[in-house]
Amino acid sequence: MRRALKPRVGIIGIGDIKAEAQKRDYETIINGIKGLDIEVFDKGIKASTEEIEASVIELLRKELDAVLLVVLRGMSAQAIKNAVELMDCPAIVWAVKERWAWPSSALALGALKEEKKKVKLIYGLGDDKSTLNEFRQRVQAAFALSRLRHSRIGTIGSLFPNLVSRSYDKARIKERIGTEIVEISFDELHQAIGRVSKAVNAIEDLRKKIQDRFLIEVTDELLNPGIRLHLALKHIAKSHSLDGFAIECWSRMPKEVGLNPCLGFIEDDYTLTCEGDVLISIATQMVRYLTGINPYVGDIYDLDKENILTLVHCGAPASLAADAKSVIIKDSIQAKEQGFPTPVCHPQLKNGEVTLLSLYGKKCDYVHLTTGELIKTRRADKMWVKVRLSGERQEFLEQCLANHYIVVPGNIIRELELLCEWLAISILRT
Repeated sequence: MRRALKPRVGIIGIGDIKAEAQKRDYETIINGIKGLDIEVFDKGIKASTEEIEASVIELLRKELDAVLLVVLRGMSAQAIKNAVELMDCPAIVWAVKERWAWPSSALALGALKEEKKKVKLIYGLGDDKSTLNEFRQRVQAAFALSRLRHSRIGTIGSLFPNLVSRSYDKARIKERIGTEIVEISFDELHQAIGRVSKAVNAIEDLRKKIQDRFLIEVTDELLNPGIRLHLALKHIAKSHSLDGFAIECWSRMPKEVGLNPCLGFIEDDYTLTCEGDVLISIATQMVRYLTGINPYVGDIYDLDKENILTLVHCGAPASLAADAKSVIIKDSIQAKEQGFPTPVCHPQLKNGEVTLLSLYGKKCDYVHLTTGELIKTRRADKMWVKVRLSGERQEFLEQCLANHYIVVPGNIIRELELLCEWLAISILRT
């Protein structure tokens, strides 16, 4: 099921509507929030427990990602506790300064933590940028949580045999994360390619779009099969409500289809991870819902004595490039070496601060997480990416237990920590 593309947040003030100072504080917070890219459902300030609970019940009918309780006065711990206990989504408790709002909020959170409720505290004024940023981080984590609860990943082919630490438990993943793993047969893929092949205008339109936007270094004879496969995957993603694919691309896909799906990176209609790695596909969804970014996923290749990590992959999402004209569509040297042609998408990645992560465990038990600086992208035969890690080299080596890592622009550590806490995923930080 496809959900809204921006967070939906309900807001209730706990205080006295007749108290001018409380009204001003509430309006300041509301005005600050309206500057963020979220959909707001404002119920105003409520005084009694009955009014607050009725407002919560009404808000929950709107399929919210989070509910914000703005605490404007003291003696409100019981009202906060009762309200959060009604919620089936994360709660954010924003305590304003003075009037004993913080102590009451702390008391409520103490009780709610005992009940394992998903609730976080914010303390400060609505015109403070750092406080608003804390609110944004919590909302993004709540949004990612709700999107994951409804996410679906399609697998085509099995897990590549070499990925011995990447096996997964579909039932436990569904229980813990909410993500449903959907098996797509090669028969269905062949049928979709057959239907797409008859849609001559759609193929031609996408080919012209690619040629207008990107730098093309392949012939139409190579480009067109990649377009047909991409359009077929788009059709399957839509018909099954899939957010992404984990495809066994190095043995089964070439044998069955004659090429790899790497041209799919030209658009962000679905995420794409290779070798049937479902765990990295789930991690990619986590990042996309937290940030809106379809990230680079690479194979680790080297970590030198200067703590520079080299990753390599066939391609990456075109949307990562600052300029579409810096994106190159070229013939995959790696695929050609294996005996089959494949067009690939090579964007020029932006240098700067990045977050790296990989999701481990059959039940998505833990995340290895670190930060660094992307210092170089080389697009010769493959997509080579170099990142200077911020943590200790030896610690990274000890915690690194898989081949695939995500590299996402910016520092999203706090958002990931919140999301992992709510999903009961342990974090290994280096």
